[in-house]
Amino acid sequence: MSSVRAYARSGIWVFIEKAIRLFSSLAVGIVLARYLGPADFGDLSYAQSVIGLLAIFITLGLEAVVVRRLVQRIDSPELVLGSAALSSLAAATVSVMLVLVFALLFVKNAQQAQYICILSISIPLQVVGTVSYAFQADSKMGPVMRAQIIQVVVSLVVKLMLALLNAPPVFFVWSVVADAVVLAGLLYVVGTTGGTPIFQWRFSGATAMSMLKESWPLIFAGIGFSLCLRISQVTLNHYWGSTVVGEFSVAARIFESTCYLAIAVTRVVGAPIFDARLAGNVVYTRRLQAVYDLTSMGGILLGIGVSIFGAGLVHLLFGGGYLNAGKVFELLMWATLPIALLQIHTIGLVAEARSRETMWRVAALVLFSIMLNLALVPSYGAVGAAWAMLLSQSITSVLFLSIRSGGIPHFSMVMKSLVLPLSVARIARSLNTMRKAI
Repeated sequence: MSSVRAYARSGIWVFIEKAIRLFSSLAVGIVLARYLGPADFGDLSYAQSVIGLLAIFITLGLEAVVVRRLVQRIDSPELVLGSAALSSLAAATVSVMLVLVFALLFVKNAQQAQYICILSISIPLQVVGTVSYAFQADSKMGPVMRAQIIQVVVSLVVKLMLALLNAPPVFFVWSVVADAVVLAGLLYVVGTTGGTPIFQWRFSGATAMSMLKESWPLIFAGIGFSLCLRISQVTLNHYWGSTVVGEFSVAARIFESTCYLAIAVTRVVGAPIFDARLAGNVVYTRRLQAVYDLTSMGGILLGIGVSIFGAGLVHLLFGGGYLNAGKVFELLMWATLPIALLQIHTIGLVAEARSRETMWRVAALVLFSIMLNLALVPSYGAVGAAWAMLLSQSITSVLFLSIRSGGIPHFSMVMKSLVLPLSVARIARSLNTMRKAI
């Protein structure tokens, strides 16, 4: 009973934080898009896309592996967290060097290069996020989410003030670095006062190598969609320039925030899925099917709603300077469904000790994304990039799951979840079971 309550409370806090972050991202996106205009907004978005593309390696795919080890008590929390944090710090150092080399040698636009160098300061600060893994394993995400809510509100206020004061664009770049500083400080306080204190963490080379052997295929798994977005933005910048990147980024900002909301909510189910795996295949399969059902129902309803109201909403919020953003927004939001389903699949593979399969899945996703962007972006611009995102995610989620064999039949579970009436019936039964347990 207590575990069900803990899962529910943790999920509610994650949903509240991500909903606030989504609203904040929308508000900031509107302010920046209108204040900076398509060209300057495109430069800022391009710099952020480069940082995102080269900072992917920071977590080293360790999150799910660390949470599973903490749930199953394979090693002491201090040893697991310390080994993960130091490994991530080493990866962050390499990422910063790669970012600086790329900016200085390959970026011809001086303003974009300046933005990239400034934003690289935020990369090592993301390592402090390791403290959240312990709270996630205990299904006690409340303190972490409250800290992130404070950071989101501070960030929103600062950016609104900068716009009101007519600050130059570079001030907004520095505000992104300030966001990382504030969040790192808050998470340090949370980890020290409510979790396993950071100064008690210990590093073990053997533990780090053991975790990395499991996690390295997962490096791209959680952010495959983000990687595809960066590929699209870089391709658009090459063929069309900053203005079209700005048009695409208006829709991409909302889309990315929505995806992170969906992914954060699905990650909350990681601990109960790992628990269910220990209870046997029957309990595990039933719980996994329920998660797939909820994910599919939410994704389908979201896609229908955006198809009806999305284009008009984007035009109303961002103005006439972003003519193609409405169509881009509609296409991107439909991609949230396969993205969320693939995230659930990743959690299942980790629970089944099959994490290496994610490497091939992400490789296929990146390959499809590059091919489709090169085929569609030169002729269709931002709309072509949106189609590349939707098609690459859909092809990967359907074809790749169908050709893999062994373990739990994830493909058939996903197909069942897409039959909405049956999903609703199963969800109702699951909720009734949870109500009785509570």
